[in-house]
This record gives sequence, C-alpha cells and structure tokens, in this order.
Amino acid sequence: MFGNKELLKAIAMFLLIRKRLGSNILKDYSINKLVNLLGAHACTIKKRMHVLALYGLVTIVGKTLMLRSVVSKHAKRNVKLGERKMEYSSLKSVEYSLQAILVVVVQSRKDFAKRTIRNAHGASHDFNVIKAARDAARKFGYGFEYKENGLSYKTIARRLRVSVKTAVEIVKFAVKRTILKKTTHSIATYMQSVCGMEVYGYTFTTRNYGYKVLANSYSVAPCLAVV
Repeated sequence: MFGNKELLKAIAMFLLIRKRLGSNILKDYSINKLVNLLGAHACTIKKRMHVLALYGLVTIVGKTLMLRSVVSKHAKRNVKLGERKMEYSSLKSVEYSLQAILVVVVQSRKDFAKRTIRNAHGASHDFNVIKAARDAARKFGYGFEYKENGLSYKTIARRLRVSVKTAVEIVKFAVKRTILKKTTHSIATYMQSVCGMEVYGYTFTTRNYGYKVLANSYSVAPCLAVV
C-alpha cells in the first residue's frame, strides 16, 4: 500500500465493512445499505468499491456482496495489523490505523538494519547468528556501522505520499494507540540573552539557549514487530 492512497482507503473501507458486519458476506447488498452501515457518502463508497473490485477483493453475486481475503499467499508480504491497536470508529480512523502500520514497517526495517549490522560486527557471540547477519548485511548493502538519525516527518510523508501535516497526525494517532513510542531529540546551545530571537540554523530560541530540533526516533509495539 506504500504510495497507493486509493488502495489504502479502499482497504480501510473493506476492513470497516467486515468489522461492522462480523462477516465476509452482505446479503441484499446495495450502496445505500453500505451508506447506513458506514455513515459515509455514496460517492465515496462507489469509488472505493470500484478499487476493491479492480484488485479482486470483493465479488458481487446477484444481491450478495462477498469480501475476499486480503492475506497474501506469500507470508513475507503480510503485515500484522494488531486488532487491539486498530480503531474502527470511522473510515478515517481505520485509514490512520493502516497508515500507522506502514510507519511501523518503515521503522521495523530500520530496526532490522541496526540489529543486523551490530550482530555482524561483534554484538553476538553465536557463530550462526554472526554468519546470518553478515550474509544479510552483504545482501542489503549495509555498512560497518549503524548511525541512528531518527525518522523525520518529511521522510514519513514521502514514504506514505502524504503531506507533512498528515504525517504528524498519523504519528500522533500511532502514539496514542501505543502502536509506536516516540522519543524526541534536540541539541541545546547556550546563547546568552538570545531571548527568542531567530537564529540561522536553530529551530527556536529561549531566553539563553538556541535549540536544534532533530528527527524523532521510534520503538514499535512488540505485538507489531515486522522483522
């Protein structure tokens, strides 16, 4: 779903339908019936149903709507959703839930790189772990040292193809749902009597300090760890 906002929105509706029905089958299907079920506009539902049909995720036989499986036959392509972490109060909340899971995927890949590099270069004393880590490091082109630069809102926005403002809201949602734990980082420099003035290269200043705000770092809820 990276970069495909229309598919993500369609799958959000798919999941909400299934959650509220408690089933994969809706008899006497109609757009109006989904309007009442979801509380969404008919045009929104029609657009997303079209996307689901294109991807073979729904089938309509007569007046019966059948929801297909969204689980891939290839295990590595599947991502844990973590039902307790999902929010089903509205279409938007399900969208945020899915977008938060995509951030988990990005962070989990960083965690994998960190763990692999460290195991390949002395963190482990297990020969098999070291060998596997070195093989993976060569395969993915990892270097000899892991440097934690955090995960900026701009990077999240770019990976999910959303605005920076939306990326901030997704992270807030993920933190609130304990999908992610956020750690902020900044560098403070003493600047006597700077008193809130703008200083080039600094995010903001206080009475006697200038601050550079760095990218946040994140840890993933254990139940959602991808790799």
